[in-house]
Amino acid sequence: MIGWTAPAAGLALALLAGCFGMDAPAGGSDLGAEDPHYSAGAFVLDREDLAGARGSLLEAMIGRVPGLQVSPTGRCPALAIRGVNTVPGLTDPRVYVDGTRALDTCILDDLRALDVERVEVYSSGSTTRPGYEGSSHGLILVFLRRA
Repeated sequence: MIGWTAPAAGLALALLAGCFGMDAPAGGSDLGAEDPHYSAGAFVLDREDLAGARGSLLEAMIGRVPGLQVSPTGRCPALAIRGVNTVPGLTDPRVYVDGTRALDTCILDDLRALDVERVEVYSSGSTTRPGYEGSSHGLILVFLRRA
C-alpha cells in the first residue's frame, strides 16, 4: 500500500487533471471535497449556480465549467472539455437531457439556463449513473426543472 503525503497527493491530482485537460479542483488532495462544485467525479452547476444566468445554458456554462472550450462552427457550437486534439476526431462531449441522448450540442444553446435544475460535466467521459453511455470526449448530463 502506498502512503501518500498531502503534497504528493496534490501533485498527483494536478498531473492527472492536466492529462485530462481540466483544472485541478479546489481543495488539494481531497478531489474537490471542499469545493461544492465537484461531486462523484463531475463538475456540477446546480439551480443556485444558474439562478442569475440570463440566456442559454451554454452561455451560463462558459467561464464556469473548468476546461470548457467553445468554438462557433456552423449550426452547432463545437465543444471541448478534455482539451483540443487530446483525443482524435470530433471533440464534442456526449450530451444527455433528462436521460435522453441529444443528437448534437445545439441543445445546450437552445435550453434556457433558468429551466435547468442541474448540470453534471464529466471530463473523464464516464459516470456511475446507470443508463449513460460514456464518451472519450467527455459527458454532459442536463437535468431540467420540474414544474
